[in-house]
Amino acid sequence: MTRNRVFHRLRQMTTIAAICVVTNPLSACSTKKEHEIATPTPSPTSQAAPQYPDLTSGWSMEKPLTGREQEAAQFAAETEVAGAVYKLSNDYSPEMMQRYNERVVRTYFYSEPLWQGSKTKWRTTGGIQWKVLDSTQSESGYRVTLCEFDTPGIYDIIDGKPVHGPDAEKSISAEWATVAWTTEPSALDSHNATTPRPLITSIVSAVGYQNPGTLCDKYAPDPFVQQPPDPIQPGQK
Repeated sequence: MTRNRVFHRLRQMTTIAAICVVTNPLSACSTKKEHEIATPTPSPTSQAAPQYPDLTSGWSMEKPLTGREQEAAQFAAETEVAGAVYKLSNDYSPEMMQRYNERVVRTYFYSEPLWQGSKTKWRTTGGIQWKVLDSTQSESGYRVTLCEFDTPGIYDIIDGKPVHGPDAEKSISAEWATVAWTTEPSALDSHNATTPRPLITSIVSAVGYQNPGTLCDKYAPDPFVQQPPDPIQPGQK
């Protein structure tokens, strides 16, 4: 099972990464004469491992939408982005978790233990992209069809280098997210809201047990870029 598939199994409940820093000790100094120590000259392998930015996520629409269909599509896409950024974050963030939980019903609540339990031993970099294919009204709200793509790709930082799974597929998931304007409690609330507001009330696979590529591959960005980000200076994100 690929890393991306494991990530989305955890949602339906999803991939994330932990810390692995590998450094080599400085080469030993040699003495010129008594009490005089030569300045060590680090070899290429003695340099600190490069750092990479945290994983990012974004979204777009396959076609223009208007009215509530557009509002629902944007809300669903922004929620999926918030969830992906939280779950794939290298460091636990209660703010990111809240940003997601306030947009979904309790069924889809994310917690710190879920984030911890789905981490690997490596940090993660790169990015994923969501695309809205359609938004249609239904009895329970607005059903938004979304595809998630592995571009520019999810990379584990192993021995200081971004590594992409050789069997990673272009399409990560195909989902139907239902957005309803409701007073139902969100994952953060214990009581009903006083006025209706948008919430995601359902997230299900749009292709059942099929590979998400059966629906999504033809909507993938063109050209489809898979390239890790450049290293960053220490302290940057």
